[in-house]
Amino acid sequence: MRASFALLVGLTSWSLGGCGGDGDAFAACKSAMTALCDKACECTGGGACNMGNDIGGSFPFESRQECLDWYVVAGCRDSDGDFPPDSFFEGCEAAVATAQCRTDPDPAVIVPAACVYQGD
Repeated sequence: MRASFALLVGLTSWSLGGCGGDGDAFAACKSAMTALCDKACECTGGGACNMGNDIGGSFPFESRQECLDWYVVAGCRDSDGDFPPDSFFEGCEAAVATAQCRTDPDPAVIVPAACVYQGD
C-alpha cells in the first residue's frame, strides 16, 4: 500500500501541476502522456491500463480513456505556468518506447524514471 501511494504521489505531482497549454509544450506533453497510457494498456491487457513501479506499487485505470483523461486532459494543462520543458516530455516518450512490463503483483507498465519530473 505504501509503495502504491508513493507511486501515485510521484506520478501525479508533476502531471497535475500542469504541462502545457501553449502550443508546442502541450503537444509534447500530449504525445508523451498518450504514449505512456498506450504502453500501460499494452502491458495490462483486458482493457485496463495500470501504471506501476518495480517494487509492486500501482496506479490502475479501468480504461485507456480514463488514463488519457488523467494524464492528458488533466495533466497537460498549464495550471500555474511552471510546467516541464519539451525536452522532459521528449525524454519521457523515448523512454516509454523501451519501458518494461511487469506481471507481479499485477500487470502494469514500469513507469520509466525519465517520466517522473523532479522539477528544476
